Amino acid sequence: MNGLTIQTYESIDDFLPFSGKILRSTPIFVDYLFNKEIKGPEIASVLLNNGFTQLYLTTGLPSEKVKIPVGILGVVDKTFPSFLVGSKA
Repeated sequence: MNGLTIQTYESIDDFLPFSGKILRSTPIFVDYLFNKEIKGPEIASVLLNNGFTQLYLTTGLPSEKVKIPVGILGVVDKTFPSFLVGSKA
């Protein structure tokens, strides 16, 4: 896929041990309603505090129903973010 590497993690605790090897400018997509214990904005806050700058919330909800915390670049749906590779119309 155009040389992109995709990594997925089941929790912030799974991600943090590997975070030192990830560029802080890497786009990161966090599920808005992650699970019952922690929500996406809380995870994003941890990532922001660790220096990550390209954070997005993903959701199936209409974007106008999602409050975007400071530091989050936007809300996207759960399809592959084509803006990462450019669009070919």
